[in-house]
Amino acid sequence: MSDTDTNVQELTDPELISRVREGDVGAYGTLFSRHVDAASRLARLLVGGPDSDDLVSEAFVKVLNVLLAGGG
Repeated sequence: MSDTDTNVQELTDPELISRVREGDVGAYGTLFSRHVDAASRLARLLVGGPDSDDLVSEAFVKVLNVLLAGGG
């Protein structure tokens, strides 16, 4: 593991997004862990119940695919 990998937690969201666009899916894991709780709270407010988990999962998959395609 390189120094860059060990310091991924210290990177800002824009830095992590840039790394994801370059193919670093591990950086996306850091973004996910930073934002999944807020996304889950919002989803529960919007749709409630078990559908909120599906909404969050689908949203994160869509964001990952957009970033990997160089967008976002």
